[in-house]
Amino acid sequence: YIPRCEPSCNSGICVNDNICNCDNTLKTGKTCNDFYKLKRVKTYDIIIRIISSILIINSIIVIMKIYIYKNDEVIKGGGKNFLILILIGTILNYIYIYLRTIKRQHLNCLFLDITKQIGFSLVFGSILVKTLRIYCALQNRIKKISLRTETMYFIIFLIMAFHITLIMIFELIHGHKTIVIQISQSKTYEYRECEKSNLTIISNILNFIIMAIGYYLTYSIRHIQNQYKEVSIIYELFLLTTIYYDNRI
Repeated sequence: YIPRCEPSCNSGICVNDNICNCDNTLKTGKTCNDFYKLKRVKTYDIIIRIISSILIINSIIVIMKIYIYKNDEVIKGGGKNFLILILIGTILNYIYIYLRTIKRQHLNCLFLDITKQIGFSLVFGSILVKTLRIYCALQNRIKKISLRTETMYFIIFLIMAFHITLIMIFELIHGHKTIVIQISQSKTYEYRECEKSNLTIISNILNFIIMAIGYYLTYSIRHIQNQYKEVSIIYELFLLTTIYYDNRI
């Protein structure tokens, strides 16, 4: 008796009529033609969500503290409104990390893009304009250069508008879709991930330029009092953490 399987078992073995054995293949399913679904580690996701939620609450508390102690010399020196913008940016980045633990769908992919780019714009855009204002103040003695507060807000707005425009162009033309990614280990697994936009390269170039200018300006004003400086290393570490989770979650 020779068992028959219709359709065939592909790389598997037909052990009985229309019953396939896929043990020695990289695939699964009735005809050994399906990939294994890569499952998320729920405990890992829960830990990340808890940490992200705690950090969001902590940032909100810090914003409230800034309002309460707005007349403190340190807060005045750092610029109350821009400190708040930075904190709002970090909240968006925490939300971004939280969203990374959720199943990929159209809206999830769209909000991932928005929170990541707007979060970056608020954090590093605020650091850029704050540092630029101090730099201009130092140069003012020689070249009579000044930077108005309205101009600072406008620069941050331009950075945000640039990123939002690229996101909306991609959404209208192509849409934030999900794609299937396959990885081969002892078995072949597949999972869904957000499709990357070609416009992301343009966003990354702008972000790199912003950080490069920020580094230069920070180095140029390195001799001023610490209360007027921005501790950018904290935000750089945060950015690296976000990039890490981009590739791991």
